[in-house]
Amino acid sequence: MIKYFTNRELSQQLEIKLAKWKRWSREFLPPDPLGGLQSGYARHYHPDEAFRVYLGGCFVAGLKFSIPEAKRILSDLGAWLEKNGFCFNAEPLEKQEALEPAKRYLIRVFRNKEQMFWYEIRGIIAHQKQIYQDAELNTELYEKTVINLMGIQQDESNVNYYKGVNISQLLIDFLKRLNLSSKHYHAL
Repeated sequence: MIKYFTNRELSQQLEIKLAKWKRWSREFLPPDPLGGLQSGYARHYHPDEAFRVYLGGCFVAGLKFSIPEAKRILSDLGAWLEKNGFCFNAEPLEKQEALEPAKRYLIRVFRNKEQMFWYEIRGIIAHQKQIYQDAELNTELYEKTVINLMGIQQDESNVNYYKGVNISQLLIDFLKRLNLSSKHYHAL
């Protein structure tokens, strides 16, 4: 059974001020089809809606993007998030026979001089530490996905800085705070 949440529950469990949560939900979600401002009906959030608002809020509060920029990022990443198992799946998960899945995903958000975004997503498959000539080296095996809706070849070596988020850990923290099971998410 899918659990739905109210504004107050989400605000308390995610430790976000209620007014801020409501503001984010108005920005990152379409209007509630069952209620209006004065309908007397409290909005109930599906886990995907709650995660979308939470992720958008992390882009705004944590990474210091503006609300329009965060909306754009959520829109650009929406298909990837769904395809890679970051959306709630009510059906029992079946084991997929594929290459070894990534253990965690990191999203790096780049902005070019024209203020357009592009993204590099690293799916970390393995991480190994080694000692080489008295120096500790880290070796990562990862799959890389680039989302570039501009259609222009981008090169990260020409970018001075980027903003990033460990989307896997963010989802794990979100699920723990709401006492939801990770068995409904392919990414975990």
